[in-house]
Order: sequence, then structure tokens, then C-alpha cells
Amino acid sequence: MKWNRTALRRQASEERPASKMVSSIRFNRRLLPSIERLQAFESAARHQSITLAAQELNLTQSAVSRQIQELENQLGVVLFNRVRRRIELSAAGRKFRPQALQLLQQAEELVIQTITAANATSIFSIAVLPTFGSRWLIPRLSSFIALHPGISLNIATRDGPFDLADHALDAAIHYGAPAWPKGMCRFLFNETVVPVASPLLLRAEALRGLSGEEVLARAPLLHLSTRPREWTVWFENLPDHAPIGLGHRLEHISSLISAAVSGLGVALVPKFLLEDELASGALVILSDRQLPTQASYHLVVPEHDIHNPLTASFYTWITTQISLETHWETL
Repeated sequence: MKWNRTALRRQASEERPASKMVSSIRFNRRLLPSIERLQAFESAARHQSITLAAQELNLTQSAVSRQIQELENQLGVVLFNRVRRRIELSAAGRKFRPQALQLLQQAEELVIQTITAANATSIFSIAVLPTFGSRWLIPRLSSFIALHPGISLNIATRDGPFDLADHALDAAIHYGAPAWPKGMCRFLFNETVVPVASPLLLRAEALRGLSGEEVLARAPLLHLSTRPREWTVWFENLPDHAPIGLGHRLEHISSLISAAVSGLGVALVPKFLLEDELASGALVILSDRQLPTQASYHLVVPEHDIHNPLTASFYTWITTQISLETHWETL
């Protein structure tokens, strides 16, 4: 398996024998709040009541009050202001509450992940682009799971490069140049975009009866903020340039597709992401011309884990899926 290597050269001072690689992470346990204290604080903050928090947690009021007081002593701040029989969050409490809630949610997610994977024979964790994952990858994953009985998949959504090792991920799907910090890229496919519109838009009085190219010149254009030059490139080689500043700007491809289906304008969208809309007639292609984008899709793995057999199997599977389809020309 040949990977495009990025950031492979390391300074000699950074290279140490595996036997000497020892984790230097140490926690001061006195600074770590207990789950019980966080739960008592979060419940009381949400209800603004010690009594209701005690009922929810099946504890006595004194037990909840003690947990909160111990947390305040630990943090060295006052989390609640006591006003007669009522409590309200202090300024420090309001600042701490979202952080406490995040810690509780992370602890819950960790337990759920552990329980879910308890009976798995193997675990494969991958980060995917949101629209690519929901519209193309996930509907096809059942055949990959069938190849690996007992596998547990952990699918995260990410938009850009990050340290795969820090997030305990085996791989990522990347759109862009074959470059990734501390990662190696392997080509999957090139992408082409096509202009699409809803029949709802085409029935508008100003566009009724026009050809696809004429619609492109007159209809509002939907722009993807992460790919700001696509419409410019589309019209570069045409004799008449459309008013590409007219229209709406959206951040994600899924929002772009929804806006096109709703009749808000014409969108340039990767054809392989439009299977359902084109099949149902919710969107129609306005031109036979397809525009290849400058970037490609790649599978990325951490530098230290390029020989993971499960990752190799996933690469073989996904390239097989790609070869069975005709949405892209260059593989």
C-alpha cells in the first residue's frame, strides 16, 4: 500500500526507542471534581432548587447541599447565591455550568461507547465529512460490516485536518490536497460538480420555457462559502458571464442542496451526492457540462498506524464501491 507521505521527516532529537516512550500525563486528583458533585451542581443549577435536585437524584437535600459545598470548596469559588429559600447561580456558577455539563456529557458518552463496543471483536473509528458521510458512505456501510462480523464502527464528523491520534481515530475521509499533519493520504476519487435546480424554480414566470443555459444566466445562484470560486470558474469559458454575485451563500453542501430543492436558486453540487434528488425529480441538471473540482477525496491514516489491517480492508472496500459507480470519471 503506497501512501502520500506528509510530515514524515522528524528531527533526530524527537526519535526515541519505543521502550523509552512513557506517558508524562499526570493528574492532580485533588483538582478533579467527582461525578457526584458535578451532577448535584448541574441539577440544582437547572432547577434552581436544592429540593428538586434532591428529588431528581434520589438524594436528601442535605446530601445535595453538601456535594455543592464540597465542589465550591474544591474550586475556591461560590457557585450559588442563597437568597432566603431560593438559590440562583453566581457569576462564577454561570461560567462553570456549561463546562460542568460538557464533562458530564463526555463521561456519559464514554460509558455508552464502552458498553456498545464491549462485545465487538474489533473497533474501527473514522472521521468523515458531514454530507459525504450521511449521503454516500453510511448508506453503503452494511456491506463493509458484513465483511467483518462483530465489528463496532465509531463515526465522527469533521470538516478539516486535525491530529488523528489525539482523537483516537483510525482514519479520516479528506477533501482537498493530499496533505494532512501527521497523516498519510491515499487517493479515492476526483469530483465533478453539476448545476441543478428545482422544478419549482423553473416554473417561475421569469424562467418558464428557458433552456438550462438561459436559466443559469438569469436565476439566483447559490454559493458555497467554503468553495467561493466555483461559479466563477464555471462561467470563465462561457461567452456571457452571469451575475455571480446574485443569490445566497451557504456554509455546507447539505444546506446548499436543501436550498436548491426549495427553489431558492441554482446550485453547483457534486453529482455523486444527488442520487436521491435526481432519481425523484426534486432536482434536475441544467447543463451537460460537468466541472471537475481542483481537489480530490482521500483516505487518511495516522503515520504511526499505516499498516493497520482493518484500515487496509476499509480502503479496499471503499475503492470497490467507487469502482461500481459512474459519478466520477477519474479513479
